[in-house]
Amino acid sequence: MKTFAGALVFLFSISGLAVHANPLPIDQYRNKILSDELDALIAPRLAVCPLPQLEQMYRESKTASLQAFEKTLALLPLDQELIQQETGSSGCQAELKKVRLAQHREARKKFKNVFVLFPRSKLLQELDPNCAPRVGPDYNGSLDGNPCFAGAHIILKDTLKSFGPEFETQLTRYEQGMAALKTAVLASTSKSTLDLVSAMRLDPASVIALFSLSLTSATSSNGYVDAYGIPVIRGTWKAGGDALLAYRRYMRIKNLADEGRYFLEGARKRELKIELLDTDVLGWNRHNWMAASLSLHYQALGKPLLANQLPVLLGTLYESRDAVSHVKEGLMLKRIWKEFKTDRNRYVQGVRLAKKLR
Repeated sequence: MKTFAGALVFLFSISGLAVHANPLPIDQYRNKILSDELDALIAPRLAVCPLPQLEQMYRESKTASLQAFEKTLALLPLDQELIQQETGSSGCQAELKKVRLAQHREARKKFKNVFVLFPRSKLLQELDPNCAPRVGPDYNGSLDGNPCFAGAHIILKDTLKSFGPEFETQLTRYEQGMAALKTAVLASTSKSTLDLVSAMRLDPASVIALFSLSLTSATSSNGYVDAYGIPVIRGTWKAGGDALLAYRRYMRIKNLADEGRYFLEGARKRELKIELLDTDVLGWNRHNWMAASLSLHYQALGKPLLANQLPVLLGTLYESRDAVSHVKEGLMLKRIWKEFKTDRNRYVQGVRLAKKLR
């Protein structure tokens, strides 16, 4: 077990991440964030379905000598088994579903009033706004005051297509694109122009898909599991994959998130001009890319009104929540208002870029 787990950690180790005061190596830190989340999801479900073999698996995951990645690999099969018990014949099905539904609602409690007002809205169900229910200090010790998401299921589906074999094909394609971009950035001279389509050897829509996934995902240094993490793990199981495949996919997406930030840092240090469809996107962040991705999604469905207006509306709502969190942090109102206007405009820019692909 330790040899295999160690090999996995080596395969998914992060190169180039700065070392900070956190006592844990970054690989152990990100595994601890995932194992803590899995533990929080498992414990209340195990309490209502205390089958001997499941309790034994849980006890083994609590072995003091286990490192964070070993605990993660011990908990993943247990979570998978509990999901399977919901449709099995153990007698726990109803109780397990109740607990999982309560956990689902917990992540959406900040949007409870919206769901009450529009209980049958397919659009709301598709966007599925939610917040990470458990947020700890990030690797550097700071705390994210607004770890909320909307549209994660849409971005996953549009980017990786399915949780079957196509997931691997698409993910490998994006990894290759990111690697090609890294090479292009390193080879670029200071203050030169780099076209993303040429550098990554991807079509414009795929470039948008890649950056919407990588820059809206939590990085390895964030103190929570984002809205992609558990759906990727459980989606993999639903498609017939095992716990190790789910773990590998989770970490590969985490690496893409890290690489996206490295690219931005490297491009800014070289003062490059980064273009996509004749638009300078160097200053773009997750807000711009998510807006462009959602706009493309609704364009493809033949819904131009949603394509033009929905990302901006979501941006306004999200930035309003962000502003409230900044008020609680004690920031000056003038600065909060300036940041609100700047970030809301990012959604407008994202929609404008998506329109170029019509």
